Amino acid sequence: MLKQIRAYCSVSWLSILFVGCIEITESVQLNENGTGRFGIKIDMGKMFDDPMMKTMMEGSEKSKGMDNIDSVIYFKDLPDSVIKDNPELWSRAKMHVVTRLKENLFFVEVEFDFKNVGEIGYFAANYNKVMDASKANPLANSGRAGEGDDGPKQPEFMANGLSYSLEGKTLIRKATSKPSDKEPEGEEMEMMKSFLSGAVYKLKFDLPGKIQKSTFPDGKIDGSKFATEMTLLDIMEQKKDMNGEVRFK
Repeated sequence: MLKQIRAYCSVSWLSILFVGCIEITESVQLNENGTGRFGIKIDMGKMFDDPMMKTMMEGSEKSKGMDNIDSVIYFKDLPDSVIKDNPELWSRAKMHVVTRLKENLFFVEVEFDFKNVGEIGYFAANYNKVMDASKANPLANSGRAGEGDDGPKQPEFMANGLSYSLEGKTLIRKATSKPSDKEPEGEEMEMMKSFLSGAVYKLKFDLPGKIQKSTFPDGKIDGSKFATEMTLLDIMEQKKDMNGEVRFK
């Protein structure tokens, strides 16, 4: 199964060229006792709306055999040396990879069952280390590109200090931003803006009580459910703040 994922990694770098077609959804489902589920889904299926991209993928040697993958990878099945720091916690995480090019399906979803929301910070901070050690990092394409045999490295939304806390009936999300050593400028910046213009980051919360208030921008409340979305360009330019809180009864 990991062999399939490595093959996926070798072809997924193409999607960075069409990053505007990517939708990232971060979700938290919180139970009344403080346990719950954290999820990250990267959906790249919309890039196949572009005929050129679909032709590139279907004609690529690296994409052969990738047309019908629907695999679930349980972190508990990774080598002991990879998850030795906290095997019990990693046993609660799994990854779902689907690539069906003919059906325009192409996504990766990671889910983690937490005992308390504080565990999300540990999971986010150590995800890259675990996946790099296992030589299978299908979420690598979602961050800023870096060179390597398996394509771009380090999904930035998981690497930049993502954490959650619960204070009474208030769920708090924080994410720090680490500036790059060399910020793009000129044509490179304009190209990045063009790529990022259509890429979307979504937050979704399902809480154990009716939501009363949110400090996130453009949020929509529907009973115990909350949702908001921002473009990656707005986040990069700090026009929208991904830090915030949601209060519920």
